[in-house]
Amino acid sequence: MSTLIQDRDFPGVSTAISRGIDRGRVLRDWWNTSPRVEMLELAGSRPDSRMRCFFSEARIDGAITPLSGCFQTSTFAHRAASGAPAVGLAEWVGANFLRSASWADAKGRPTGFRYRPAVVSDLGKDFEPRRVDENLPLRLDEIGAKYEWAVVRLDLHDYMKAIPGMENIYHLMDALNREAGYMVIHSDFFGTPHPAPDGCVEEYTFAYSVSPWTVMPTPAAYGPGRFHSAFKQFRFFLMDDGSVSVEVLFLVAPQCRKMMNFLGFDPVFHTVGAIDALTFRAGKLVRACPKIRKIGPTSGPGPGGRPENVEGDDFRASIGGIQGRSKAA
Repeated sequence: MSTLIQDRDFPGVSTAISRGIDRGRVLRDWWNTSPRVEMLELAGSRPDSRMRCFFSEARIDGAITPLSGCFQTSTFAHRAASGAPAVGLAEWVGANFLRSASWADAKGRPTGFRYRPAVVSDLGKDFEPRRVDENLPLRLDEIGAKYEWAVVRLDLHDYMKAIPGMENIYHLMDALNREAGYMVIHSDFFGTPHPAPDGCVEEYTFAYSVSPWTVMPTPAAYGPGRFHSAFKQFRFFLMDDGSVSVEVLFLVAPQCRKMMNFLGFDPVFHTVGAIDALTFRAGKLVRACPKIRKIGPTSGPGPGGRPENVEGDDFRASIGGIQGRSKAA
């Protein structure tokens, strides 16, 4: 059996998993019960692909902690059926999401998010959590049916791709950019009290929290294993016109203060901070976290921007079979 966690690390990872679950519940509850926040539109948003961010605070581990989040939505227009048998949205996502979130680009390089099983907790048994083979064909629909929770290792293949100037050379940084983390997909993180948008005929919602454990040394990237607490939620909607809408929420607390990490130095934030200080903050490059503007009781998260890990030809090709179900629903 090929497992991802070595014997010497398993006790520490187990503790990190427990903390990740507890802090994930806190962030989930904050999102589900807090008043809405002022969202800031980010550059690059389009009508069918929007990304917004926001700032707030939440009580984590008993202390008020600054929080940041991004909220993304994408809409995939109706496509002609691919010829494959029609399948429901929940059925398809539950069976295929984990293995379909990563693919190869035109040059054969891996891209997207790669999920590999690491640890599971069997449902309805008193057994301790156990390590599993990384090639286990884990499905989302097994969480809550077969397992109470499962931990997957997430490898981010595109960490530097979005940085300006890196679009064509980011793969050369792979040796410095092996960013990964352990995500806890818990049965408590399925579903949401927020209503689906008008016109939705089928919905599927799941989420995972981040375990505060550094999987490997990363001389450049600063990512999930370094977060104190983080929570990511995915909502899929099949609409009555055959389109598929996807919402992704990502919460981090405390607010992330780095993008990269070269022996503790971040060339992005530290350079911006130095320029801001040298100009006596005339350019206002570094802005304090804006205070939350309450705009009434929450009735759902509202619109957002594009999820980064539901793209690619494999995902788009699979949408046709899902969309074929909408007219009959």
